[in-house]
Amino acid sequence: MTCFQLKLDQNTKNYLYSLRPYVLFCSVIFVLSVFLGYSAACNYSQEIQKVLREIKEMWASFQGVTSLKLFIFIAFNNISKIALVVFLGIIFGIFPILFLFVNGMVVGIFAYTVAETVSWQMFLVGILPHGVIEIPVLILGAASGVKLGGVVFNKIFRKRGNLREEFSLALEFFLRILLPLLILAAVIEAFVTANLVR
Repeated sequence: MTCFQLKLDQNTKNYLYSLRPYVLFCSVIFVLSVFLGYSAACNYSQEIQKVLREIKEMWASFQGVTSLKLFIFIAFNNISKIALVVFLGIIFGIFPILFLFVNGMVVGIFAYTVAETVSWQMFLVGILPHGVIEIPVLILGAASGVKLGGVVFNKIFRKRGNLREEFSLALEFFLRILLPLLILAAVIEAFVTANLVR
């Protein structure tokens, strides 16, 4: 059992090592999309305000919800989305890139709006406690999905690569690394961030 565990750990390390160029690529996309979101919020503030009002109304419905119920909602929401990011990457890595871009835009818009209407301190309070885990997980999940899409591309057009093995590695990575981190981030967001913001 110990040997098997050590082998899995080494497999995970090897997989993480293979993700390096994809993590760099996804990190660049995320950072650029954050700046684009911030810029869009600066230039189209009226349109952005409409979207933010809808978001506020949605979150207002969670005001009376207990931290436990909020945790369950956040955990289920984030786990299902990151699972889609990883495994829909099989469609040539398109979905992970789009999802990463949209989420980066949202962070940028959120940063501008909170900084302008309240303060940068409130923005950091609202995103840092869980974001230090959630954002790297998002980038890692997207990197895994893009890598999976690359293997599919090579398999179809270059007749090389082992899709079954790559899918298995992505699944193991999701279950062993991303899933526990997402649960931890949900705990922090529901029990720490939410109370700090309130």
